[in-house]
Amino acid sequence: MKGSDNARPVLSRSGRRLVFIGAAALLIGCAYDFSIRFQDFDAWMSGVRTMSRLKDESFFGNLMLIFRDDKMRSLGFTMLYLVLGILLGIFGLLPGRGAAKAWSAALAAAALTVFGFFQGIIVFSDPFGILRALPTVVMLAGCILLLLSRLKRRKPPKGPGPGERLDKLRGPSGDRELKVMVSACLIGRDCKYSGGNNLNEDVMAFLEGKLVIPVCPEVMGGLPVPRMPCEISGGRVIAKDGRSMDEPFMKGALKCISIARHERPDMVILKENSPSCGVRSVYDGTFSGRVVPGRGIFADMVVKEGIPVLTEKDFAGYGRSIGDTDDKGH
Repeated sequence: MKGSDNARPVLSRSGRRLVFIGAAALLIGCAYDFSIRFQDFDAWMSGVRTMSRLKDESFFGNLMLIFRDDKMRSLGFTMLYLVLGILLGIFGLLPGRGAAKAWSAALAAAALTVFGFFQGIIVFSDPFGILRALPTVVMLAGCILLLLSRLKRRKPPKGPGPGERLDKLRGPSGDRELKVMVSACLIGRDCKYSGGNNLNEDVMAFLEGKLVIPVCPEVMGGLPVPRMPCEISGGRVIAKDGRSMDEPFMKGALKCISIARHERPDMVILKENSPSCGVRSVYDGTFSGRVVPGRGIFADMVVKEGIPVLTEKDFAGYGRSIGDTDDKGH
């Protein structure tokens, strides 16, 4: 098994755990610190309001005047830091694992750490200062791991283009029987998410007389038939109800690529648009039937192995062309 394939779910799980731990620690720590300092802050604000009322002066003018005092300014910036920390902690604990959230949390955690450092709230020579910075550093590390796991998956497709046909990909096989690995649904196996199949007569016509190796990564990953429909969104496989399906899809893809390495097929024929087997396009993750350029989990492994790979669309009309040839021979 390739290390990069195994590293993806590990990076994703570790990143989510670090973000959760960092966000929880930040929220608890800032909320506790805020409750302690709030009395001093409230007394300061009451004094400003009283002064403004007695002198009939602007509240904000007196606020800025008192804010020139180093102690008061330090307290004000500390309270602002704590409020921002509470908001960031809540944001980190909210559901959602997309790249947008990871980027937002990473930038916010870095900005809060820098703000605390330049305002003297975080002092690395002080053990308590280091402890205050730790939650945001942990969150930042988790976000980086999440982004790395997504960058590994979002590589642009490099598989066969739409114009590449069978005669260019077949390669020399001598006199031996041509060996073909194929998505099991294309040859009538009932392993589709709905419980049915995607039987393709053109693919069946091509496979006649060849050694066929049927595989279904999703079933081999432990998913039942029928099952909840799944699509790729933000580099992750999600079910229609929002659950992450990365683990079974990766498990099944690894089993299938292991079979491919052992059997060494001359080519692989996969079901286009599938989150496992899509070669040039996949459904976009909205469950609306819209497809976008991309590659399924197993298809990506096949391409990286250097095995020629096609889809059922590359065989459109193959069965009819065989029939026409037979008719002309009689």
